[in-house]
Amino acid sequence: MAGFDWNEFYTVFEKKMKKAYPKCTVGRYVTPKNTQFPYLDVSLGDNSGGNYDLRGNEGSQRPLIVITAYATGSAADGICNAMSQAAKKIMLSYGFQCRGGPIPVSNASDPNISRWVGRYQRTFGSGDTLQQFN
Repeated sequence: MAGFDWNEFYTVFEKKMKKAYPKCTVGRYVTPKNTQFPYLDVSLGDNSGGNYDLRGNEGSQRPLIVITAYATGSAADGICNAMSQAAKKIMLSYGFQCRGGPIPVSNASDPNISRWVGRYQRTFGSGDTLQQFN
């Protein structure tokens, strides 16, 4: 198996995000309740393998991390933007590339909730570990 560990990544990201934006709740795979706002959801959208050898051993992985910010109120878009930019700074410092966003996305279930989504991806080769580059 290549070097990406989802649980390690989430633990490191959550700690860094709580330091960068202490007012937000950070979680994974949760539809947040209004009492949890501002909220930042982190999910593993894909973790495709690559560079297989003839025996089927995986030589790399390309995890796609989806980060969704939620907030309500008159300043909700500004809060979502601030959380998203803090998350983007963390992701870029670990070598992830921004593949989309962060951008506002309409929230059909409740238009009073602002939602911003960003997608980040990086290749982890066999033996690579999660490390901060800058």
